Amino acid sequence: MVSLFKSWFFRTDYLDVDETYRKFRLLSIDNIEVLQDTFNVSKVHDLKLSQWHNVWHDPNKIPSNVTLWISDSKVKYFKQKNIFGLKDNMHKSKECKDGIEYTIKITHELEILSEIMYWQPHVVILEEDGDLNIIKKIQIILSDMMSRQSKVQI
Repeated sequence: MVSLFKSWFFRTDYLDVDETYRKFRLLSIDNIEVLQDTFNVSKVHDLKLSQWHNVWHDPNKIPSNVTLWISDSKVKYFKQKNIFGLKDNMHKSKECKDGIEYTIKITHELEILSEIMYWQPHVVILEEDGDLNIIKKIQIILSDMMSRQSKVQI
């Protein structure tokens, strides 16, 4: 089980009838019985499940690389809170001017979109693979925010 966003989720190697991974959210546990039975998780499934950053991760999709720049002033905090798996050094990083470049593998833009929006201007997307179009989505969100703000100002 894994705790994400104050909820518990099963990280399982359970595959449903169409051979896809499933996520289960636990709201409560009643009448638990501890059994002596054990099981082994295959290394392939364990690797896929260890790459979860949050509930938006989809182990059924092939991950895309997103390279971020994180400012020096926030790197320590990102490591302490393990944002984007930085504490666990889950992905490759390299030192650069005034921060680090950090490449993360994601399957869905919502795995990182809210963190990037929250940490502006201390996190910038430098490069992205695949068809995620996170940069374009951020531009649309910011443009929409600016147009709403200009309509409110009189």
